[in-house]
Amino acid sequence: MRVVVAINYFCFFFYPVYSTAGFGCKTPRPCSELRRCGGTIKKAGSLETPSHPLYYRPCTQCTWRLTVPSGQKVHLRMTSLHLGRGDYVRILDGHKRTSRLLMELVGQQHQIELVSSGRRMTVVFASDELEEDEGFRADFTGTRKQLKL
Repeated sequence: MRVVVAINYFCFFFYPVYSTAGFGCKTPRPCSELRRCGGTIKKAGSLETPSHPLYYRPCTQCTWRLTVPSGQKVHLRMTSLHLGRGDYVRILDGHKRTSRLLMELVGQQHQIELVSSGRRMTVVFASDELEEDEGFRADFTGTRKQLKL
Protein backbone atom coordinates (compact mmCIF):
# COMPACT_ATOMS: atom_id res chain seq x y z
CA MET A 1 0.00 0.00 0.00
CA ARG A 2 1.35 3.40 -0.98
CA VAL A 3 0.42 6.47 1.08
CA VAL A 4 0.82 9.97 -0.32
CA VAL A 5 0.50 12.94 2.00
CA ALA A 6 0.05 16.44 0.63
CA ILE A 7 0.33 19.36 3.00
CA ASN A 8 -0.66 22.89 2.16
CA TYR A 9 0.42 25.60 4.58
CA PHE A 10 -1.81 28.50 5.41
CA CYS A 11 -0.27 30.78 7.98
CA PHE A 12 -2.83 32.84 9.88
CA PHE A 13 -1.23 35.38 12.25
CA PHE A 14 2.07 33.82 11.20
CA TYR A 15 4.44 34.47 8.33
CA PRO A 16 5.03 31.81 5.68
CA VAL A 17 8.68 30.85 5.39
CA TYR A 18 10.60 28.50 3.15
CA SER A 19 13.80 26.72 4.03
CA THR A 20 15.63 23.68 2.73
CA ALA A 21 13.51 21.64 5.14
CA GLY A 22 10.34 22.81 3.35
CA PHE A 23 7.51 25.21 4.05
CA GLY A 24 6.40 26.22 7.51
CA CYS A 25 5.11 29.09 9.57
CA LYS A 26 7.06 31.54 11.66
CA THR A 27 5.46 33.53 14.43
CA PRO A 28 6.42 37.18 14.64
CA ARG A 29 8.64 37.45 17.69
CA PRO A 30 8.14 40.42 19.95
CA CYS A 31 10.97 42.90 19.73
CA SER A 32 13.27 42.73 22.73
CA GLU A 33 14.09 46.45 22.42
CA LEU A 34 12.10 49.11 20.56
CA ARG A 35 13.61 52.10 18.81
CA ARG A 36 11.33 55.05 19.60
CA CYS A 37 10.76 58.20 17.58
CA GLY A 38 8.12 60.82 16.82
CA GLY A 39 7.11 63.85 18.84
CA THR A 40 4.62 66.70 19.02
CA ILE A 41 4.20 68.99 16.01
CA LYS A 42 2.05 72.13 16.18
CA LYS A 43 0.49 74.30 13.46
CA ALA A 44 1.84 72.48 10.34
CA GLY A 45 4.70 70.26 9.34
CA SER A 46 5.86 66.95 7.96
CA LEU A 47 6.62 63.55 9.38
CA GLU A 48 8.40 60.52 8.02
CA THR A 49 9.84 57.23 9.14
CA PRO A 50 13.51 57.35 10.20
CA SER A 51 15.89 57.28 7.20
CA HIS A 52 13.07 57.77 4.65
CA PRO A 53 13.35 57.13 1.69
CA LEU A 54 15.95 54.56 2.78
CA TYR A 55 14.70 51.48 4.62
CA TYR A 56 13.68 51.97 8.24
CA ARG A 57 15.13 49.74 10.95
CA PRO A 58 13.28 46.80 12.50
CA CYS A 59 11.60 47.11 15.89
CA THR A 60 10.79 50.81 15.48
CA GLN A 61 7.80 52.54 17.02
CA CYS A 62 7.06 56.20 16.31
CA THR A 63 4.19 58.31 17.64
CA TRP A 64 3.49 61.80 16.32
CA ARG A 65 0.92 64.03 18.01
CA LEU A 66 -0.31 66.65 15.56
CA THR A 67 -2.11 69.79 16.77
CA VAL A 68 -3.44 72.73 14.77
CA PRO A 69 -4.86 76.05 16.03
CA SER A 70 -8.27 76.14 17.70
CA GLY A 71 -11.18 76.16 15.25
CA GLN A 72 -9.21 74.16 12.65
CA LYS A 73 -8.97 70.47 11.78
CA VAL A 74 -5.86 68.47 10.90
CA HIS A 75 -5.50 67.81 7.17
CA LEU A 76 -3.01 64.94 6.70
CA ARG A 77 -1.65 64.14 3.24
CA MET A 78 0.33 60.89 2.96
CA THR A 79 2.52 61.23 -0.14
CA SER A 80 4.17 57.80 -0.05
CA LEU A 81 3.74 54.59 1.92
CA HIS A 82 5.88 51.47 1.55
CA LEU A 83 5.69 49.14 4.55
CA GLY A 84 7.06 45.65 5.10
CA ARG A 85 4.79 42.75 5.96
CA GLY A 86 3.61 43.01 9.58
CA ASP A 87 4.32 46.76 9.83
CA TYR A 88 1.58 49.41 9.98
CA VAL A 89 0.61 53.06 10.32
CA ARG A 90 -2.43 53.87 12.47
CA ILE A 91 -4.09 57.27 12.33
CA LEU A 92 -6.21 58.27 15.34
CA ASP A 93 -8.75 61.09 15.57
CA GLY A 94 -7.27 62.74 18.68
CA HIS A 95 -4.41 62.28 21.16
CA LYS A 96 -5.89 59.64 23.47
CA ARG A 97 -5.27 55.89 23.16
CA THR A 98 -9.04 55.49 23.03
CA SER A 99 -9.42 57.99 20.16
CA ARG A 100 -11.34 56.74 17.14
CA LEU A 101 -9.23 54.92 14.56
CA LEU A 102 -9.50 56.85 11.28
CA MET A 103 -7.39 54.46 9.23
CA GLU A 104 -4.85 51.66 9.48
CA LEU A 105 -2.42 51.46 6.58
CA VAL A 106 -0.32 48.48 5.53
CA GLY A 107 1.61 47.50 2.42
CA GLN A 108 2.01 50.07 -0.34
CA GLN A 109 -0.36 52.92 -1.04
CA HIS A 110 -0.14 56.34 -2.63
CA GLN A 111 -1.66 59.76 -2.00
CA ILE A 112 -3.95 59.33 0.99
CA GLU A 113 -5.71 62.33 2.55
CA LEU A 114 -7.58 62.50 5.85
CA VAL A 115 -9.18 65.26 7.91
CA SER A 116 -9.69 64.94 11.66
CA SER A 117 -12.92 65.84 13.41
CA GLY A 118 -11.09 68.26 15.72
CA ARG A 119 -7.75 70.01 16.13
CA ARG A 120 -5.75 66.89 17.13
CA MET A 121 -4.57 63.75 15.35
CA THR A 122 -2.11 60.99 16.28
CA VAL A 123 -0.05 58.99 13.79
CA VAL A 124 1.55 55.75 15.01
CA PHE A 125 4.09 53.74 13.00
CA ALA A 126 5.25 50.30 14.14
CA SER A 127 7.63 47.79 12.58
CA ASP A 128 8.41 44.27 13.69
CA GLU A 129 11.72 42.49 13.14
CA LEU A 130 10.81 40.52 10.03
CA GLU A 131 10.72 42.84 7.02
CA GLU A 132 11.54 46.50 6.40
CA ASP A 133 10.83 48.90 3.54
CA GLU A 134 11.07 52.62 2.69
CA GLY A 135 8.40 53.71 5.19
CA PHE A 136 6.27 56.78 4.64
CA ARG A 137 6.22 60.55 4.35
CA ALA A 138 3.28 62.79 5.21
CA ASP A 139 2.56 66.52 5.47
CA PHE A 140 -0.14 68.17 7.54
CA THR A 141 -1.74 71.59 7.86
CA GLY A 142 -4.72 73.11 9.60
CA THR A 143 -7.92 73.52 7.62
CA ARG A 144 -11.44 74.77 8.18
CA LYS A 145 -12.79 72.77 5.23
CA GLN A 146 -14.07 69.22 5.05
CA LEU A 147 -12.23 66.87 2.72
CA LYS A 148 -14.26 66.14 -0.41
CA LEU A 149 -14.07 62.51 -1.49
